Amino acid sequence: MRFSWSVPVGPAGPRRRPVQLPVVVWLAVLWTLLWGEVTAANLLTGALAGVFITLAFPMPPLDTRVRPRPLGIARLLLWFAGDLVGAAFRVSAQILSPGALPCAVLAVPLRVRSDLLLTVTTVMVSAVPGSTVVEIRRATSSLYLHVLGADGEEAMDRSRREVSMLEQLVVRALGTAEQIASLDDAEDGGRRP
Repeated sequence: MRFSWSVPVGPAGPRRRPVQLPVVVWLAVLWTLLWGEVTAANLLTGALAGVFITLAFPMPPLDTRVRPRPLGIARLLLWFAGDLVGAAFRVSAQILSPGALPCAVLAVPLRVRSDLLLTVTTVMVSAVPGSTVVEIRRATSSLYLHVLGADGEEAMDRSRREVSMLEQLVVRALGTAEQIASLDDAEDGGRRP
């Protein structure tokens, strides 16, 4: 038996809408925090507001499968901390050096198609100084980045490799066995890591 995070509401047919339980719970918590007091009435009205909002403004179903791996999470956090420090020094040097500051907008295709892993990768890329995500294409699982210091093809390739490495670490820290296998297949297929 498989557990589902969404509950179908309404009569069977094409107009039947799923209510995603994590979204309803999150909206109920936010509602309760806005009222500033945890009461049964606030929780109930928050849940009702969450159901109403998810029915009135339906979102596409999200892939929320996660398989946290402690060793993978530790590797991801260590690499991310090192990347933050290194990028801070690079950006400081670029800003303090005389002359124009070269910039570029890069397209970086990701290898694993998962909304959750795409979001985690995007947030972590955006947190690193010198790079900003300007667009996300969910259909192609691609990120478009504005990168400081991209003064040539070598610097742009380095930025792409860094994002690919971050994606690989995110998938190995939080991805399912199938997602890790698809990542390995993409690497074996000759795509750049």
